[in-house]
Amino acid sequence: SFYGLYMTQTNYLMGSYEEEWNADLTSMDATSLISLSTAVAYTVPFAGGMLADAYLGDYKTILAGMATFYLPGLFLIASSTAPNWWLGTEAFNVATYKLALLLLWPVKTDTVKAVVNIFGARQYHPVLQRSMVESFYVQFYMVINVGAVAGCIIVPIVAQKSGITVAYAIPFVLLLVALLFFVAGSRRYVKVAPQGRGAPPSATEGGLAEDEERVVRDEDKLDFRDVARICALIIPFNIV
Repeated sequence: SFYGLYMTQTNYLMGSYEEEWNADLTSMDATSLISLSTAVAYTVPFAGGMLADAYLGDYKTILAGMATFYLPGLFLIASSTAPNWWLGTEAFNVATYKLALLLLWPVKTDTVKAVVNIFGARQYHPVLQRSMVESFYVQFYMVINVGAVAGCIIVPIVAQKSGITVAYAIPFVLLLVALLFFVAGSRRYVKVAPQGRGAPPSATEGGLAEDEERVVRDEDKLDFRDVARICALIIPFNIV
């Protein structure tokens, strides 16, 4: 869904697919907007990983991200391709589109991406099924790269042949189906509890005294301000 939309967004914003209904942006403005969205997408995995490890756990992070950010973002982007009662019928709703493009869609695109591979690997025993873990990673990255190539090919072709609305509906529908399958298998998953913001397991398992353990916990404490500083260093490189 990410690469399929990414390959078509600039032309869509310039009106190449729908001359009568579009954002009517110049090439420079459209490119800048897409670049900013990409910068956000490649910056947030740090926050996603921290959210999963310290607060929600992998499963809840994936579920919450898909349901509250990813799917709503795709829905708004797909809805913006035609006049409708919830986004308006008189003019293209640029504000809502920017909300979806710069926040909802990119934030959970790479937040989920940063967690889902780890969640999949944790379904295997790290020692007894080590070879299966390695096989899983090979198959996982093969599948997502095949999907990315397919999205780059299929979505632009559909946009030209059947219209941009149909093209953008495809990622939304497929992701919705994937979410339903993901939820359907919930009882079978290994769900690792979040570690919280305390000390790493080695600190508590090593029999440290309470005062020493508290020092380790304070030194290793990490919050979103620390992650934000790290993420901020990435934004200029992504924009360039």
